[in-house]
Amino acid sequence: MDYLFYFIIFCILGIVAYFLFTQVQESRAQGRPFWHFGDYTLLAWSLIALSLSFALFNIFPHRPSFDDPEKAIRYGERTNQPWLSAQGYRALVEMDGENPDHHYGWISKHFSHGYAERVADVQQYDIEGTAIFSHYTQLSENGETSAQRDIGNLGLGLYYMFRELPQTYADFGMARSYFERVENKELKYRNYGIAMCMLYDFGAELAEPHFNEEIRLEGFKAGAWNRLGWIYDFGGRTQELRELISEKESRRALDFNLLRKFYYQQADLLSFYGLYFGTKFDTLDWFGTLGALFVLLIWLVFLHRVGFIVPLRGWQSALCVGIGFLAAMLAWIIYAFYEYTLKFELNGEILNDALYCFLGIGLIEEVIKLIPFLVILYFTDIIKKPIHYIMVACFSALGFAFFENLLYISQDGLSVIHARALMAAVAHMVSSALIAYGFILGRYRYPGKLWLWVPLMFLISVLAHGFYDFWLLNAAVRRFFLLTFLFYLSEVLVFASILNNALNQSVEQGTPERQLELKTGRLTSLLSGGLVLVFLFEFMSLCLVYGTEYGNKTLFSGFISGGYLIFFLSMRLPNIDIVPGEWAPIEFFTGLLPSHFASRKLNLNSVVGLELEFHALARPGPLRALLPRKGQVIRREKLGGYSGWFVVQLSEPLQLGGQSHPHILIRAKNKSELISNESPVIVAFCLFPQAGGKYLFMDWAIAK
Repeated sequence: MDYLFYFIIFCILGIVAYFLFTQVQESRAQGRPFWHFGDYTLLAWSLIALSLSFALFNIFPHRPSFDDPEKAIRYGERTNQPWLSAQGYRALVEMDGENPDHHYGWISKHFSHGYAERVADVQQYDIEGTAIFSHYTQLSENGETSAQRDIGNLGLGLYYMFRELPQTYADFGMARSYFERVENKELKYRNYGIAMCMLYDFGAELAEPHFNEEIRLEGFKAGAWNRLGWIYDFGGRTQELRELISEKESRRALDFNLLRKFYYQQADLLSFYGLYFGTKFDTLDWFGTLGALFVLLIWLVFLHRVGFIVPLRGWQSALCVGIGFLAAMLAWIIYAFYEYTLKFELNGEILNDALYCFLGIGLIEEVIKLIPFLVILYFTDIIKKPIHYIMVACFSALGFAFFENLLYISQDGLSVIHARALMAAVAHMVSSALIAYGFILGRYRYPGKLWLWVPLMFLISVLAHGFYDFWLLNAAVRRFFLLTFLFYLSEVLVFASILNNALNQSVEQGTPERQLELKTGRLTSLLSGGLVLVFLFEFMSLCLVYGTEYGNKTLFSGFISGGYLIFFLSMRLPNIDIVPGEWAPIEFFTGLLPSHFASRKLNLNSVVGLELEFHALARPGPLRALLPRKGQVIRREKLGGYSGWFVVQLSEPLQLGGQSHPHILIRAKNKSELISNESPVIVAFCLFPQAGGKYLFMDWAIAK
């Protein structure tokens, strides 16, 4: 695995080096400083920074180390690294083997959720599991004292109990047999362990006395209270549950979902939201907050650059994001309404989960993201042009996504930052943009049809959101996650089309084409460079918090898929050609085909204003006697559904058949080739049509 890792990293670095070499060569050819890479300066320096960071952290590797096991445990808890906590407890076991808390901590942390999946070295997990089993087997069978043998039996009971807990149909008989071998009936965790086994094998009635005994003995009260809370809830014993919640010590031990349900049913919104903020953000640190903020800023800057024709001010976008952020909190209470009032939630059944993804997740989140959009639309004058509809909807979605990203980073760790930037934030923007596009269609393309297009596009948005989530959330279909990935790529193409059409309709009549020139190369560099910087930030944060080994693992796994997404997003989203008034077809799948994968819309507005010289081809033809001739491109023209025609004003009019022709029409023979004054291009040389007539093709010519 190590050899494969370094081989792939070497290949990636080789590609980066080749890209930088070609950019340096181009800079030298154009007389730019060596550090200036033209349109791709940001991307180039982002790749340089990522490469240098990777090299430095591997030459001088960092790994969190602690002299005090207690500090290791606290650091592991705070940063969601159960392996560090497990190592700390193991050190305490070796220092003080008589304290049952140390043994419980070691075993419980080893089996905690996410350890095996997230630890940098999976072999470490297996080795530690073997060490736990061997250690307690040795104590159980060969302990010199009764206390040592009790610790051995307690440890084996905990080992088998935690090993079985994640399984749907588990047998806790082995665990219970070891707990019952403990001779000291008052040993902490003994009664709790027996109660847990009884609960899963025989039910709450036989388990409850053992939980109460654990509490009476001042043992593992937190664990006993936690389980008793659920027993009271399932049994409808509201008063006993209320008593547990009323006491601070026992309330802190209760499960989040139990408290959430209780506060919702009691209509105690203050406690309900206090519970969320006190629990869901408990492991969020500055790295996570800055990572989520960085993702937000990248997409904000991108959208502002796209909407350059009629830009919004910074405070306006901040207002949209802020309202979206606050509105996101409504999701908590609405999801609780679905779960506890409607009894509708994910349960693993395909039909139920599909309906929940559409009528639950999709509907809830799209309604919430729509609220800030409607507030801005009807209570401010921010939205004045079609592109503003899309920008405001996306800003609202980014506010929602920012709130959601903070939650995910807090719960799942820093390694999800790049996924939130590359997929989640974009998916939220796309679904919101679809609704906003309904307003554009109902007001600009089909005036008076808001009643049709807004509900229709809202329905499409909800269905798209639900479809995206279903293949990720239902365990039975999760193996087909590729469908979500392909669907997401198609969403990106739709998003680019919507942006393009909104820009087309936002241009004032008579605006010179040169003012409509979108620097797609720079926009591509901005987006790709910014997303590479997300990887850089994530990698450095992971190395500093978790260690270089874990940072390498995440960079390796994330950049394989993420690198492709960076390329795709930066190629397709800036793929915009502004044609005033045009309603271009919405692209769904064409950009996914191999033949169109790297295709880009040409920056045709950059042709307007060029000074060109036309020459006849080196063969007999009607232009041999008329050319060379100079002219200036003065505007674009759309003919036959193609908007790549240009009107050229000649320096000297053509005299043909007694008529003067001061203007000609041209287009590139190869429609994928951009007319420029840097290299010769073969163009169609046509006479400009007279009033009511058609253009007359004369011959192919060379423009340079």
